[in-house]
Amino acid sequence: MKQIYSVEEFCGYEAVFAFEFCSDDIYELTGAEFSLIESRLEKYPFELKNWIDVNIKLYYNDSDNLLAVLYGNDDDYFQVFYGASSQQGYEKLFDSIGDIGDEM
Repeated sequence: MKQIYSVEEFCGYEAVFAFEFCSDDIYELTGAEFSLIESRLEKYPFELKNWIDVNIKLYYNDSDNLLAVLYGNDDDYFQVFYGASSQQGYEKLFDSIGDIGDEM
C-alpha cells in the first residue's frame, strides 16, 4: 500500500531549506548523538517514512526553528540539518545541538 503524507510533513521538511538562518552543512550523527537530540529537543508528532529510501523526523525548541534528522531503516545512519526564521531562534537551536555531529 502506498504511504500518503500530510501537508505538515512535507512543509516541515522543506521549511528547513527555506529559512533565512540555516546550517551551511549536513552533519552525520552516531546513534548516541541522535539520542542526545531526542533528549534536548521536542519532536513533532509526525514524520516521513521511506522518503527516497530514508525516514525523516522533525524537532524544534522554539516556535521558529526546525531540525530535520534523516535516518535509514536500519537505524545506524543519521544525518541532520537545521534552520530558523530568526537569528534568535537559530542561536537557541544551535546552543542545544552545536556540539553534536560531524560535518559531511
